[in-house]
Amino acid sequence: MRKAVFLILTIIIIGALLVPLLNFGDSKEPAEKVQPTIESSPGTTLSELALPLEKIVPNVCSLSSSFKEEWDTIVCETFDDSTTLWEGSSNGTKVYLEDGLYVVDNKDLSGRLDAGGYTIPILIGAAKDTMLAVKGSMECLEGGCAWGVFVRSTTDAIAYVFVIDNEGGFSLTGLTPQETTDELGNILHGSHASVLQDSENTITAVVEGTQMMFFVNDTLLATHEANDADNPAFGLIVLGGADARAVNRFDDVLARVN
Repeated sequence: MRKAVFLILTIIIIGALLVPLLNFGDSKEPAEKVQPTIESSPGTTLSELALPLEKIVPNVCSLSSSFKEEWDTIVCETFDDSTTLWEGSSNGTKVYLEDGLYVVDNKDLSGRLDAGGYTIPILIGAAKDTMLAVKGSMECLEGGCAWGVFVRSTTDAIAYVFVIDNEGGFSLTGLTPQETTDELGNILHGSHASVLQDSENTITAVVEGTQMMFFVNDTLLATHEANDADNPAFGLIVLGGADARAVNRFDDVLARVN
């Protein structure tokens, strides 16, 4: 059963290779959309993402992580009053702030264009080396649901995705053409006590050169060598299979870069 869930999620993720990722900009108005991607500020470049530190984090960051403390903080999102991340709606997905949380709402089935499910990537930033820590929870109302992070990607295609699902499992998937594993791109999947089912979890990705490490609640669950050390884009991702309905709530997002 679990293997089937991961295969379904892998198929859904592969669809994201065919469309651009969410752009990271100041505009809160959604642009013309092609399922399953939502776009905010078309034309944002990687150089614009790499803004000076004082423009990204003007105040002292209240978030902490024991990973890569020596690196520079470029994103420190607590969602108390506002966010630099995308907000809007598209094809049944709604993204908004509520009660100090960043909410990605996929309860509505009626607007979906893809009967196979949904894949919602949200671009956070871009850097040579990255530490990304995301605290979030998922209310999976129906079907197979998952959330996590993508790294070592570009603004045109997602390359590596690490997610946890509603059954308490985890999965690392490679989507680059060079990945030739025998389970439709799945590199590793399994279960671990560190993944808290139906509760809040913190997923941390540490990407330095080709080395990638993925932690859940500070427990290392997966490592892998990326095919490309240069692809800089990273962000959040939420997934759902056919007829899946879920609400994802993110409390904190912390990104450090080298």
